[in-house]
Amino acid sequence: MKKVELLFLFISIIVLFGCEDTSTEPPVILQNYSLFGRVTEDVDSLDILSNVIVSTGMVTTETDADGLFKLENLQEGEHSLVLTKSDFKSKTLTLELKSDTTLIIGLQRERPEYFPDNPGCKWSYSVYDSLHNESSIIGLEIIERYISNDTLPVTSFSITEKLSEPYIMPVFNFGDEVFNLIFDSAFKVPYIVGDKYGAEYYSSEVVSTEEVITPAGTFLAYKIVTRLPAEDDFIQNISWAVPEVGIVKVNKYKTGIFGVSENETWKLVSFEIK
Repeated sequence: MKKVELLFLFISIIVLFGCEDTSTEPPVILQNYSLFGRVTEDVDSLDILSNVIVSTGMVTTETDADGLFKLENLQEGEHSLVLTKSDFKSKTLTLELKSDTTLIIGLQRERPEYFPDNPGCKWSYSVYDSLHNESSIIGLEIIERYISNDTLPVTSFSITEKLSEPYIMPVFNFGDEVFNLIFDSAFKVPYIVGDKYGAEYYSSEVVSTEEVITPAGTFLAYKIVTRLPAEDDFIQNISWAVPEVGIVKVNKYKTGIFGVSENETWKLVSFEIK
Protein backbone atom coordinates (compact mmCIF):
# COMPACT_ATOMS: atom_id res chain seq x y z
CA MET A 1 0.00 0.00 0.00
CA LYS A 2 2.78 2.37 0.97
CA LYS A 3 4.56 1.54 -2.29
CA VAL A 4 1.45 2.54 -4.24
CA GLU A 5 1.19 5.80 -2.33
CA LEU A 6 4.86 6.63 -2.94
CA LEU A 7 4.51 5.78 -6.62
CA PHE A 8 1.45 8.04 -6.90
CA LEU A 9 3.31 10.88 -5.17
CA PHE A 10 6.32 10.45 -7.47
CA ILE A 11 4.11 10.52 -10.57
CA SER A 12 2.29 13.65 -9.30
CA ILE A 13 5.59 15.50 -8.80
CA ILE A 14 6.72 14.56 -12.30
CA VAL A 15 3.41 15.75 -13.76
CA LEU A 16 3.52 18.98 -11.74
CA PHE A 17 7.01 19.97 -12.86
CA GLY A 18 6.56 18.58 -16.32
CA CYS A 19 3.58 20.85 -16.90
CA GLU A 20 5.41 24.03 -15.79
CA ASP A 21 5.16 26.75 -18.53
CA THR A 22 8.70 27.39 -19.66
CA SER A 23 7.71 29.64 -22.59
CA THR A 24 9.04 33.27 -22.64
CA GLU A 25 7.79 36.48 -24.28
CA PRO A 26 9.59 37.37 -27.52
CA PRO A 27 12.09 40.23 -27.02
CA VAL A 28 10.90 43.75 -27.83
CA ILE A 29 12.92 45.17 -30.71
CA LEU A 30 13.18 48.99 -30.51
CA GLN A 31 13.63 51.01 -33.68
CA ASN A 32 16.29 53.66 -34.23
CA TYR A 33 15.31 57.06 -35.58
CA SER A 34 16.90 60.38 -36.56
CA LEU A 35 16.23 63.81 -35.09
CA PHE A 36 16.66 66.85 -37.35
CA GLY A 37 16.35 70.47 -36.27
CA ARG A 38 17.04 74.15 -36.78
CA VAL A 39 17.89 76.54 -33.93
CA THR A 40 16.97 80.22 -34.12
CA GLU A 41 16.90 83.22 -31.82
CA ASP A 42 13.31 82.76 -30.58
CA VAL A 43 11.12 80.21 -32.33
CA ASP A 44 9.52 82.63 -34.85
CA SER A 45 12.74 84.44 -35.69
CA LEU A 46 14.74 84.32 -38.92
CA ASP A 47 18.00 84.80 -37.01
CA ILE A 48 19.65 81.37 -37.18
CA LEU A 49 22.08 80.30 -34.47
CA SER A 50 25.24 78.40 -35.34
CA ASN A 51 27.56 76.61 -32.89
CA VAL A 52 24.74 75.62 -30.55
CA ILE A 53 25.61 72.47 -28.58
CA VAL A 54 22.79 69.91 -28.89
CA SER A 55 23.00 66.84 -26.65
CA THR A 56 20.88 63.89 -25.52
CA GLY A 57 23.48 62.91 -22.94
CA MET A 58 24.58 59.96 -25.06
CA VAL A 59 24.94 61.75 -28.39
CA THR A 60 26.16 65.34 -28.91
CA THR A 61 26.40 67.53 -31.98
CA GLU A 62 26.56 71.22 -32.94
CA THR A 63 24.48 73.40 -35.27
CA ASP A 64 26.11 74.38 -38.54
CA ALA A 65 26.28 77.78 -40.28
CA ASP A 66 22.59 77.43 -41.24
CA GLY A 67 21.52 76.64 -37.69
CA LEU A 68 20.87 72.98 -38.59
CA PHE A 69 21.67 69.85 -36.60
CA LYS A 70 21.15 66.08 -36.99
CA LEU A 71 21.22 63.29 -34.41
CA GLU A 72 21.11 59.77 -35.85
CA ASN A 73 20.56 56.26 -34.46
CA LEU A 74 18.47 57.41 -31.50
CA GLN A 75 16.53 54.58 -29.91
CA GLU A 76 12.75 54.77 -29.90
CA GLY A 77 11.37 56.23 -26.69
CA GLU A 78 11.80 59.24 -24.43
CA HIS A 79 14.82 61.53 -24.78
CA SER A 80 15.95 64.73 -23.08
CA LEU A 81 17.44 67.25 -25.49
CA VAL A 82 19.68 69.96 -24.02
CA LEU A 83 20.73 73.03 -26.06
CA THR A 84 23.44 75.42 -24.88
CA LYS A 85 25.15 78.46 -26.39
CA SER A 86 27.17 81.29 -24.87
CA ASP A 87 25.07 84.41 -24.07
CA PHE A 88 21.84 82.42 -24.47
CA LYS A 89 19.61 80.69 -21.94
CA SER A 90 19.99 76.91 -21.98
CA LYS A 91 16.92 74.93 -22.99
CA THR A 92 15.90 71.36 -22.15
CA LEU A 93 13.22 69.55 -24.15
CA THR A 94 11.65 66.17 -23.36
CA LEU A 95 10.36 64.35 -26.41
CA GLU A 96 8.93 60.94 -27.24
CA LEU A 97 10.67 59.63 -30.35
CA LYS A 98 8.42 57.37 -32.41
CA SER A 99 9.63 58.24 -35.91
CA ASP A 100 12.13 60.47 -37.69
CA THR A 101 11.40 63.94 -36.31
CA THR A 102 12.14 67.54 -37.34
CA LEU A 103 12.08 70.44 -34.85
CA ILE A 104 12.45 74.22 -34.91
CA ILE A 105 13.80 75.39 -31.57
CA GLY A 106 14.19 78.97 -30.35
CA LEU A 107 16.70 80.16 -27.76
CA GLN A 108 16.47 83.40 -25.78
CA ARG A 109 19.39 85.70 -25.11
CA GLU A 110 20.68 85.77 -21.55
CA ARG A 111 20.78 89.58 -21.56
CA PRO A 112 18.76 90.83 -24.53
CA GLU A 113 20.24 94.09 -25.88
CA TYR A 114 18.36 94.50 -29.09
CA PHE A 115 15.80 96.46 -31.04
CA PRO A 116 12.66 94.33 -30.56
CA ASP A 117 11.65 92.94 -33.95
CA ASN A 118 9.20 90.10 -33.37
CA PRO A 119 5.89 90.19 -35.26
CA GLY A 120 3.18 91.66 -33.06
CA CYS A 121 5.39 94.26 -31.37
CA LYS A 122 3.59 97.61 -31.27
CA TRP A 123 4.53 101.22 -30.53
CA SER A 124 2.47 104.40 -30.52
CA TYR A 125 4.06 107.86 -30.78
CA SER A 126 2.90 111.42 -30.40
CA VAL A 127 4.48 113.42 -33.25
CA TYR A 128 4.88 117.19 -33.20
CA ASP A 129 5.79 118.98 -36.45
CA SER A 130 7.22 122.34 -35.40
CA LEU A 131 7.38 123.68 -38.97
CA HIS A 132 3.61 123.43 -39.39
CA ASN A 133 2.66 123.47 -35.71
CA GLU A 134 0.81 120.17 -36.11
CA SER A 135 0.45 117.19 -33.81
CA SER A 136 -0.57 113.63 -34.66
CA ILE A 137 -0.45 110.07 -33.39
CA ILE A 138 1.45 107.44 -35.36
CA GLY A 139 1.26 103.72 -34.62
CA LEU A 140 3.87 101.16 -35.62
CA GLU A 141 3.39 97.41 -35.65
CA ILE A 142 5.72 94.69 -36.90
CA ILE A 143 3.77 92.42 -39.24
CA GLU A 144 6.43 90.04 -40.56
CA ARG A 145 10.11 89.22 -40.98
CA TYR A 146 11.50 87.79 -44.21
CA ILE A 147 14.67 87.39 -46.25
CA SER A 148 15.09 89.83 -49.14
CA ASN A 149 16.39 88.91 -52.59
CA ASP A 150 19.90 89.92 -51.56
CA THR A 151 19.65 87.64 -48.46
CA LEU A 152 19.23 90.53 -46.00
CA PRO A 153 16.76 89.96 -43.14
CA VAL A 154 13.97 92.53 -43.42
CA THR A 155 11.43 93.58 -40.82
CA SER A 156 8.14 94.88 -42.24
CA PHE A 157 6.30 97.53 -40.22
CA SER A 158 2.69 98.49 -40.62
CA ILE A 159 2.50 102.25 -40.07
CA THR A 160 -0.83 103.85 -39.19
CA GLU A 161 -1.12 107.61 -39.10
CA LYS A 162 -4.13 109.36 -37.64
CA LEU A 163 -7.02 109.38 -40.14
CA SER A 164 -5.08 107.41 -42.75
CA GLU A 165 -4.73 103.84 -43.99
CA PRO A 166 -1.81 101.63 -42.88
CA TYR A 167 1.18 101.33 -45.18
CA ILE A 168 4.30 99.15 -45.10
CA MET A 169 7.87 100.25 -44.39
CA PRO A 170 10.87 97.89 -44.43
CA VAL A 171 13.70 97.94 -41.90
CA PHE A 172 16.94 96.34 -43.07
CA ASN A 173 19.26 94.31 -40.85
CA PHE A 174 22.99 94.35 -41.68
CA GLY A 175 24.41 91.77 -39.29
CA ASP A 176 24.29 93.46 -35.87
CA GLU A 177 23.22 96.79 -37.42
CA VAL A 178 19.64 97.81 -38.18
CA PHE A 179 18.81 100.69 -40.53
CA ASN A 180 15.35 101.98 -39.75
CA LEU A 181 13.80 103.92 -42.65
CA ILE A 182 10.99 105.12 -40.41
CA PHE A 183 13.38 107.14 -38.28
CA ASP A 184 16.15 107.44 -40.92
CA SER A 185 18.50 106.16 -38.24
CA ALA A 186 20.92 103.28 -37.74
CA PHE A 187 21.17 101.17 -34.59
CA LYS A 188 23.87 98.70 -33.61
CA VAL A 189 23.41 96.31 -30.71
CA PRO A 190 24.50 96.03 -28.03
CA TYR A 191 24.45 99.80 -27.43
CA ILE A 192 27.89 101.02 -26.26
CA VAL A 193 28.60 104.66 -25.50
CA GLY A 194 31.32 105.92 -27.83
CA ASP A 195 30.62 103.31 -30.50
CA LYS A 196 30.76 104.68 -34.06
CA TYR A 197 29.54 102.86 -37.17
CA GLY A 198 28.06 103.54 -40.57
CA ALA A 199 28.28 103.13 -44.32
CA GLU A 200 28.75 105.26 -47.43
CA TYR A 201 25.45 107.07 -47.01
CA TYR A 202 25.21 107.43 -43.21
CA SER A 203 27.22 107.61 -40.00
CA SER A 204 26.04 106.98 -36.45
CA GLU A 205 27.44 107.39 -32.95
CA VAL A 206 26.20 106.38 -29.50
CA VAL A 207 27.07 109.60 -27.67
CA SER A 208 25.70 109.13 -24.14
CA THR A 209 23.01 107.77 -21.86
CA GLU A 210 20.25 110.10 -20.73
CA GLU A 211 17.03 110.03 -18.76
CA VAL A 212 14.13 110.59 -21.14
CA ILE A 213 10.58 111.49 -20.08
CA THR A 214 7.77 110.43 -22.43
CA PRO A 215 4.00 109.85 -22.08
CA ALA A 216 4.84 106.12 -21.82
CA GLY A 217 7.12 106.68 -18.82
CA THR A 218 10.65 107.67 -17.85
CA PHE A 219 13.51 105.71 -19.37
CA LEU A 220 17.29 105.57 -19.14
CA ALA A 221 18.08 105.63 -22.84
CA TYR A 222 21.07 105.58 -25.19
CA LYS A 223 21.34 108.77 -27.26
CA ILE A 224 22.25 107.90 -30.86
CA VAL A 225 23.02 110.52 -33.52
CA THR A 226 22.68 109.51 -37.19
CA ARG A 227 23.79 111.83 -40.00
CA LEU A 228 22.88 111.37 -43.65
CA PRO A 229 24.75 113.93 -45.74
CA ALA A 230 23.52 114.37 -49.30
CA GLU A 231 24.33 116.66 -52.21
CA ASP A 232 21.65 119.25 -51.45
CA ASP A 233 20.32 118.15 -48.05
CA PHE A 234 21.65 117.46 -44.59
CA ILE A 235 19.76 115.12 -42.29
CA GLN A 236 20.56 114.69 -38.63
CA ASN A 237 18.31 112.51 -36.52
CA ILE A 238 18.73 111.94 -32.80
CA SER A 239 17.18 108.79 -31.35
CA TRP A 240 16.91 107.62 -27.78
CA ALA A 241 16.93 103.81 -27.64
CA VAL A 242 16.14 101.51 -24.72
CA PRO A 243 17.05 97.79 -24.78
CA GLU A 244 13.99 95.51 -24.87
CA VAL A 245 11.70 98.51 -25.44
CA GLY A 246 12.82 100.14 -28.68
CA ILE A 247 12.94 103.82 -29.62
CA VAL A 248 11.36 106.06 -26.98
CA LYS A 249 12.08 109.46 -28.54
CA VAL A 250 13.28 110.84 -31.90
CA ASN A 251 14.21 114.30 -33.15
CA LYS A 252 14.12 114.36 -36.98
CA TYR A 253 15.82 117.34 -38.60
CA LYS A 254 16.40 118.00 -42.30
CA THR A 255 17.78 121.12 -43.98
CA GLY A 256 18.71 121.96 -47.56
CA ILE A 257 19.26 124.83 -49.96
CA PHE A 258 15.78 126.15 -49.17
CA GLY A 259 16.24 125.96 -45.41
CA VAL A 260 14.76 123.60 -42.85
CA SER A 261 12.32 121.17 -44.47
CA GLU A 262 11.67 118.82 -41.57
CA ASN A 263 11.72 119.28 -37.81
CA GLU A 264 9.73 116.64 -35.91
CA THR A 265 9.78 115.26 -32.39
CA TRP A 266 8.45 111.77 -31.72
CA LYS A 267 7.69 110.62 -28.16
CA LEU A 268 6.59 107.15 -27.10
CA VAL A 269 3.00 106.98 -25.84
CA SER A 270 2.57 103.22 -25.42
CA PHE A 271 4.24 99.95 -26.44
CA GLU A 272 3.67 96.21 -26.47
CA ILE A 273 6.64 93.86 -26.87
CA LYS A 274 6.19 90.24 -27.96
